[in-house]
Amino acid sequence: MWQAPESLTQTYTPDLTGLQVQPIPEGVRLSLPADPHIGIAKALELHLSPDRPVVTLEHELRNESFSPVELPPWAITQLRLSGVVLLPLPAGPVDSGGLLPNRQLTFWPYTSFHDSRLRLEDEAVLLVGESRLPPVKVGYRNPDGWLTGWRGFSSSNASSWKPVRPTPISAAMPRPTATINLSSWSRSDHSGASNQEVPSSTPKPRSCF
Repeated sequence: MWQAPESLTQTYTPDLTGLQVQPIPEGVRLSLPADPHIGIAKALELHLSPDRPVVTLEHELRNESFSPVELPPWAITQLRLSGVVLLPLPAGPVDSGGLLPNRQLTFWPYTSFHDSRLRLEDEAVLLVGESRLPPVKVGYRNPDGWLTGWRGFSSSNASSWKPVRPTPISAAMPRPTATINLSSWSRSDHSGASNQEVPSSTPKPRSCF
């Protein structure tokens, strides 16, 4: 789980120590102590369905500092390389006259439009997971609530990802990524995708004694 906006001090702080593993009914809870820089503690619960081959992930960010924190949480899915990510794009008009824009893409500064891993189609964006630098990353507003990917490059070996739910855009979050709710990338060691989660409440500071 990342918290936006992305930064070196918040996003890439190592979380290699302090992991707590707690069994819960039909699953397990993994938790980490609060980050020393911003005071946010992370937890992840994995729930196994008793009657279906389904795993449900529940992410948690908890503010343990003495100050209020406003942040958008982003759930991360990392994948092995040598696959293809398909990001569906809206195909139809959004107004009766077909005059308003219906697709908007966001690119990070290290992304090149000429990168062969990135392919733009009328109804989808394709991103190939190849080990190469610099990385390539694209984001957009996904109104469909799903994405999919394939291992390798054969449709016979396709594997669907778990659908992601659409996320409403919050105008109260002033950030460069305020108009997107899904991003995907490919870099030298892995490829992945992230979708913005709807926080159940704004992380509040802990009580002061």
